[in-house]
Amino acid sequence: MLQEPAVAAAVRAKTEIAIAKFDMTAETVLRELAAIVHFDVRKLLNEDGTPKPLNELDDATAAAIQGIDVYIEKSKHEDGSEVTESAQTVKYKVADKNSAIIAAMRYFNLLKEGNINIAAGKVYVSQEELKLG
Repeated sequence: MLQEPAVAAAVRAKTEIAIAKFDMTAETVLRELAAIVHFDVRKLLNEDGTPKPLNELDDATAAAIQGIDVYIEKSKHEDGSEVTESAQTVKYKVADKNSAIIAAMRYFNLLKEGNINIAAGKVYVSQEELKLG
């Protein structure tokens, strides 16, 4: 069906509308990929080691976060009066940096397909697997 000119044109038109609507350009996709590749966990924390609120994260750091879990523990005062917050735990879930690096290497044609070894959260690529020069 896609070989019929009218069908192919209709599919292209719908695809272009979706791309424009969701700002899905090569540039935006590469920007998001770069944010994950260059993610630095230190940017999640204040100088004293406490987590920064989401609204204080720079755009690139926020782009590398897949999700966040917030746990708030509440307790009553000793006299039984109103409940107050006694502790808060924030857990950031960040995107998989190894997958982003592999995707970037493929995009820039730096990696031969087939021989990627991922073990214990690390990516191992031999010199032969890289296209150097």
